[in-house]
Amino acid sequence: MTEQHKGEETRDGARERVRRAGRRRAPRLDRRARCAIAGALQIVGDQWTLVIIRDLLRGYTRFADLAAAPEGIARSVLSERLKLLEAEGIVERRFYSDHPPRAEYRLTRKGLALGPALGALARWGARYLEHDTAIVSAVCGHELRVAFECPTCRRKVPASEARIAEISPRPGGGPVSRSAGNEAVVQDGERGAPSA
Repeated sequence: MTEQHKGEETRDGARERVRRAGRRRAPRLDRRARCAIAGALQIVGDQWTLVIIRDLLRGYTRFADLAAAPEGIARSVLSERLKLLEAEGIVERRFYSDHPPRAEYRLTRKGLALGPALGALARWGARYLEHDTAIVSAVCGHELRVAFECPTCRRKVPASEARIAEISPRPGGGPVSRSAGNEAVVQDGERGAPSA
C-alpha cells in the first residue's frame, strides 16, 4: 500500500469514527457574509450558543454549571461551543486550578454586548411563548423592555419605525444607510441597523 493510500485510509477511518461518535464539527464561518444578522448568526445562531451566553449572563462560569442547564446540552457540544466563543472573542477562559486543570468562562466586552439581543429574545418569548423567566433589573427587580434609540436624534424609536438597512461609507467618514429612498447619516462608527 502506498503512503498516499495509507493517509487516505487513516483520514477515512478518522471521519468514520467521528461520524459514529455522533460528533458534529463547528461549522466553518463564512467571512463573506455582508449582512450583520447573517454574520452574527454564524457565530451565535445555533440552538445551544445563546443558552450558554444566557447562563454566562446569569453568572454561571464553570463548565459543570453550564453543563447542568435544564435544556440538557451534551458536554461535547458545550465544549465545542465554548471553543468557538473563545476563538471569536466572546468568551475568555481563565484557569482556577492547575491540578487537575479547571477553567471558568467569562463574557468579554464583546460577549456582554449580546445582552440586549438576548433581552429582545426574552421579551419576545415572554410575549408569545409559555415561560417562567423574565429579564429584570438587578437593582429594582422590575421586568425590563428593550427599546430602540437613535443616538443622533436622541429619541426613542418605535419598533414599527426600525428597519435593517444596507450601509455604505460616506465621503466624510461614517456610514450612510440606504433604504427605500430614505438616507440617514449615522455617526461615531455606529451601523445603520437598529440596535436592541
